[in-house]
Amino acid sequence: MAGSIITQDELKELLHYDPDTGIFTRIKALTNCVKVGDVAGTKNKHGYIMIRVDGKKYSAHRLSWLYMTGSFPIKTIDHVNRIRHDNRFSNLRIASYFENSLNTGIGKTNTSGYKGVNWNKNLKKWMARCAFNGERVFLGYYNNIDTAKIAYDNFAKIHHGEFYLDSSHPTV
Repeated sequence: MAGSIITQDELKELLHYDPDTGIFTRIKALTNCVKVGDVAGTKNKHGYIMIRVDGKKYSAHRLSWLYMTGSFPIKTIDHVNRIRHDNRFSNLRIASYFENSLNTGIGKTNTSGYKGVNWNKNLKKWMARCAFNGERVFLGYYNNIDTAKIAYDNFAKIHHGEFYLDSSHPTV
């Protein structure tokens, strides 16, 4: 296994995964620091649980997918509720990079309080924009913030499918 990507069988020999809680526990103690039954993994600075197996670090959400399906995901794994350490299998889904980027909340620099809605100082109007097919789509200028929010939500509902988030969905 050293140097190669872990298989489902190897993973199941070392760790137990509970799909209802998203938690991995150790089945084998490979070092003196680790005991059978210990919860595996630590949260990294980005909020993801990382698990070291045979000297290699893996994201717990990717190991969850391997454990449950038998193969590593080729694409990105998206956390439906956007909580990066919530690795319950029901909270994980395959996503393209673009789909994963749709499942984000309001940006830290957003001043309107709504995703996709910004104030245009020059025109003194609210502007709505939304991502689609990897491009930013201009949805118009509006006299009132609620109308701009509705424009964003209507467009995103149609074009983002299961990855649609209401414009006022908070950041996690």
